[in-house]
Amino acid sequence: MEDIEVSKSKLRLPLLELTLTSLASTSLTNRVIANEINFETVQSPNNTLNQTIETAQTQKITTNSTVPELLDNTFSSDAAPIPTEISYQAADLQVSSNLKSTSDTTNNTSGWAITPEIGTLGVGASVTKSLTPNLNARVGVNAASISVGGYQKRRNEVTYDANLDLLNVSTLVDYHPFKNSGFRVSGGLVFNDNKVEGRGRIRDNVEFEYNNNRYTTKDISSVKGKVSFPNNIAPYLGIGWGNAVKAGNRWGFSANLGVIFAGAPQVNLDADIVNESLREQINRDLRVEERELEDDIKGFKFYPVISVGVSYQF
Repeated sequence: MEDIEVSKSKLRLPLLELTLTSLASTSLTNRVIANEINFETVQSPNNTLNQTIETAQTQKITTNSTVPELLDNTFSSDAAPIPTEISYQAADLQVSSNLKSTSDTTNNTSGWAITPEIGTLGVGASVTKSLTPNLNARVGVNAASISVGGYQKRRNEVTYDANLDLLNVSTLVDYHPFKNSGFRVSGGLVFNDNKVEGRGRIRDNVEFEYNNNRYTTKDISSVKGKVSFPNNIAPYLGIGWGNAVKAGNRWGFSANLGVIFAGAPQVNLDADIVNESLREQINRDLRVEERELEDDIKGFKFYPVISVGVSYQF
């Protein structure tokens, strides 16, 4: 019996070491089941004695499981949830920050924009308001005064010096058919007061002809003229590039290409008549000259519109 007790004592320490080694190799996450341990190292001349020792050691492990349970509770997945929660919280904060940044960029634009521009309507600016994601309203004002002198008629006999005075107020609608493109189709009305006013200079000591009648500066000293368009409220149709009120955009580029249906230009001539005896004849001949000039510029009934600008959204 003393030999049996000594054997029991000697087996306790190796058994504990074996248990700790098994727990470490499996990440210490599963409990040790006592009946799965085989003791093949205990040697005894009596098989009955070996079975008795195994039974006793099994009961010891089962009842004295404080250390394994302690290790199991320490390294189990439920023992340290804090790092995972911190990771989730950091991810949520990052997503929230990104969403807030995107929302701020979108909400910081008001849907109102101004576009300074220059083109064939003059120098000016337009204001654009977003109506729908594909539809904008635009109102613009352009003006200019341009010298167009030097037009010569009949072999340098009469030289017309004039100024082109432009004043246009446009009320347009821009349609963007493609969501992610700046291309647009524009239409609307242009209230215009565009005209050309000038004077025809007659060379001294040179005869000139109106309607096959010859005159000199002794008959007519000068001729004043005016060219205007019949449609003061004219339709406009064109295409362009750029969406000044695109969500999230502050700055943009704008370009327009179109026509104003202003109507065929009308010419009015008024002569400074020196020879009163020829007044009626000169007035008749001036009407013929007007028709000839109108024929020369009839292509401007479709007034071309070309402009570029830079937009800023508030």
